[in-house]
Amino acid sequence: MGIAADLPNSTVDFRDPKKNIPMGPISNSFLCVQHAFEMTFSFGYNPDPKKGFGGTPKSTKSWRIGIVQNALYEMYNFEYDDGSKFKIEFSSAVVDSGSDVYEPFYNDPVIIPACQIDPILKCDRYIPVMIPFADVSYSSQGYSELPDPWTGAMDNKPTSVNMIDEPFFGARLRLKNGALIKRVESISAFQTWLVAQHGQQTDVLATVPPFSLVFWLETQASANLLSIGTPAHTFAFYGEAGISRHVKASGGAATVQMQAGNGRRAPVMTGPTANDRANAWLKTQGLVPEPVVFKTP
Repeated sequence: MGIAADLPNSTVDFRDPKKNIPMGPISNSFLCVQHAFEMTFSFGYNPDPKKGFGGTPKSTKSWRIGIVQNALYEMYNFEYDDGSKFKIEFSSAVVDSGSDVYEPFYNDPVIIPACQIDPILKCDRYIPVMIPFADVSYSSQGYSELPDPWTGAMDNKPTSVNMIDEPFFGARLRLKNGALIKRVESISAFQTWLVAQHGQQTDVLATVPPFSLVFWLETQASANLLSIGTPAHTFAFYGEAGISRHVKASGGAATVQMQAGNGRRAPVMTGPTANDRANAWLKTQGLVPEPVVFKTP
């Protein structure tokens, strides 16, 4: 008995990215844009003695239940028209988190004024957009985010946490010598878990098994292209279930289903993040974008 994932009411959804503009000539950058995705993990109290975690503790315990994501594999391959080539493969799993406070959970909660969603609504009302974790109290009576302060009674109401991600990664459109990007390839493979933590104790309730997001771009040379112009280009992005290690011309969206347990892989919970790792590589290769500076005569 205890808290268990509610898979029938959990969802994972992939859609085209909003950042569907891979070129930024003024900022001297290109972006590897990939499918956006949203995941909602639902969980609740299950009286079945063979399911869930928590058991029948003698006292109330506090648990944080939320989403942990790992980057399992990443590949970046950048080729410029002067023959320069930069390629890196990261094959070890690392935490994929944008939180400075609540790591290893995916992100800090995101709550925005209601008027940003609907101008008719007042701005003093706030709407949660992304809540990647929840703090709950658990006892032999069950669990609750807000137990009764007088009796300690638990309401055992179903709870959900969610995350929204739109991965992208960029580098210099032109090198310092003026060389223009010619070919870009990127692969990002992820796995995501619903994790519960109490002190040093960790339980994994459910997972979204590995999936890969792939992007490629090619530019077409032009003798008339200005140094701050946008080169003619073609690009595509697609997704696949599992860990992809090769870039194809096209594909669909990743098709993955949430499942109970950890999917035969324990999440990495500590250490450098995927962003830290990739940005450090950009810096060592001299590929961090530098905006074009306009000089007046």
